[in-house]
Amino acid sequence: MRYASIAVLFLLVAVHSLYAKEEAGVKPGSKSPVVLAIVNGVPITSADLDAEIEQYGQKDRIRLDSPSSKRVILDRLVDDWLWLKAANDSGLRNDPEFLKRMKIGERRVLLSLFYEKEIVGGAAPSDEEVKKYYDEHLKNYELKERVYLKHMVLPTEQEALAVKKALDAGGSFEKLAKEKSTDQATKDNGGRVGFVMKGMAVKLLGSASDTLVTEALQLEVGKASKVIRTSKGFEILEIDSKENARTKTLDEVRSQIRENLQGKRTSQLQNEIYEELKKNAKVEVNEEALINYLAEKMTPPELFDAAQKASTPFERIKYYQRIVTAFPDSAQAPQAQFMIGFTYSEELGDYANAETSFDAMLRRYPKSDLIPSAKWMMKNMKESRPKLKGLEDVKKASKEKPDEPKGGKKKEDKKK
Repeated sequence: MRYASIAVLFLLVAVHSLYAKEEAGVKPGSKSPVVLAIVNGVPITSADLDAEIEQYGQKDRIRLDSPSSKRVILDRLVDDWLWLKAANDSGLRNDPEFLKRMKIGERRVLLSLFYEKEIVGGAAPSDEEVKKYYDEHLKNYELKERVYLKHMVLPTEQEALAVKKALDAGGSFEKLAKEKSTDQATKDNGGRVGFVMKGMAVKLLGSASDTLVTEALQLEVGKASKVIRTSKGFEILEIDSKENARTKTLDEVRSQIRENLQGKRTSQLQNEIYEELKKNAKVEVNEEALINYLAEKMTPPELFDAAQKASTPFERIKYYQRIVTAFPDSAQAPQAQFMIGFTYSEELGDYANAETSFDAMLRRYPKSDLIPSAKWMMKNMKESRPKLKGLEDVKKASKEKPDEPKGGKKKEDKKK
């Protein structure tokens, strides 16, 4: 695994080197790259470092955007160039395996870049489209009035009134909640419940949630409520902050709208391009070669299962033939030979090839318990009858006696 990883590094560095070092100039308005290190005469610039970080996902890029992380990445780039020198000196650039992997790498990079530039980039909405979506979906960005709530529960009304008096005199709600509240879920954090809004069911407030939230929305910041009796006891509320109802601005939701629109359009554009490519392309699959390739390492049971699941009768026959030719003495071979004839007869209506297959079965597997079924098929496959679905249908049909008229044996014709 270590050598495989190093090989991948060589490939990435080589490709990066090929394009990055030959690129002339810097984009207008961008900062000129600074040379951070030189390895055997090859400069490693700030642009190289940024390009390396850019290969990571967004979360990792944020994590790596620190001086210590960037130093680690620079050290790794230096190591990469040292390894690359050793690889170059070894003459591996002309190795067939290297050239093969470069082709694979080139294909993947090209496909990735095409997806990024032509599909994701092509699906990007304009500023006007983002604004239009925002204006048409304003309701989605409406925020209800909300307050940051604290509460405490006292066991008796007398104790609650005493705490209320202390609060009105300037006492700390958090301190009194920790000392006096009987609500185990909130007392240790000073009675903090969190943001609440109208119509919100707050689990921490229990069955009195609606009543308490309504009361909280009417409070002034920093002023304790009246004592409120609930099923838990006697409660007192206070709010730390209040946010009025409002609609989020376009700036607040612009990136979210852009991302949502681009996500939907990316899938749609990808499908449209793919369908157009398929329509204008000529694709030919060599089914016989493909089946032979797939069947090379399959066991007789696996081949038989593949035949049963095959989507076309021709594909099915190929798998059965593989069993008969490669594994003629296997337990599946007699049934495979029978199924070749059955498929020709019942699925393709090719009775000549069906008869040849059944005849081959009589000669190759004379002791098989499928011989009666094969003989029945040879005798009856051309008869006008419903198509049989499988071997069990054949066995059942081969055991049935010819239909007799109702009432017993056929009466002799009186006229002679």
